[in-house]
Amino acid sequence: MKNIKKIICAGCCIVLGVLVTAGAVNMQTKQEEPSSKTVIDRENNSTVYTIRSESSLATDISDPSKMADMSQYVAIVRVDSVDGVSNYSDVSQEYVSAYTYGSLTVLENIKGNLPVNEKLEFYRLGGAISVDEYVKSLSDMEKMQYERAKENDGSLAMADYIEVLNTDDIRIESGKTYLVYMIDEAAYKNKPDTYAIIGFKGGLREVQAKVKTDDIQTFYNSSVKILNNFTGEWEGLDSVVE
Repeated sequence: MKNIKKIICAGCCIVLGVLVTAGAVNMQTKQEEPSSKTVIDRENNSTVYTIRSESSLATDISDPSKMADMSQYVAIVRVDSVDGVSNYSDVSQEYVSAYTYGSLTVLENIKGNLPVNEKLEFYRLGGAISVDEYVKSLSDMEKMQYERAKENDGSLAMADYIEVLNTDDIRIESGKTYLVYMIDEAAYKNKPDTYAIIGFKGGLREVQAKVKTDDIQTFYNSSVKILNNFTGEWEGLDSVVE
């Protein structure tokens, strides 16, 4: 993929393949301007073909201490909105890996000093983009491979969107509270107060806690549970954060 720039989690992994394993799922989406933006539409059903790409990881993203070492910020945040998906970099003005972007509010800093109770922008790798936008990101050789794949896979041929995810990565959801690992990153979206959530499912861990947003410090105690995306178990925050 010589003409597709891959900006991957501060050097923590390298994408090795795209059309590795895939399956068709039904999602409710619609296309809005810009054409690479995908949002939920409760009325129209569109077909999304999911592609799982294999990656070679230089860092053990299941290890919280290693994730913290390569992160500038570790924080508990609330995802306020998932605004869209793009595969175009405003910075380099070229097609890149698909990324999801939106806004979040920092509820508590664990590493670093982000503004608390203020809305910030985020993005993370992965997401569903229109077939047209996906094809634009392919080299001539990859376009030929894609056309051959459609001939052999009716689900791919009928897809309205292509969702690109790393192996068994999770999807970020609006309204949920997460423990996130982030870095300052302006490779895709050159906007102030924008941060990249790194480490795939190792850097996005759901928080199971009912707290008031004005009582931030209640997060940092042993009763707060953090989801381990690798084992499926809920763990105490004190076992995740040193």
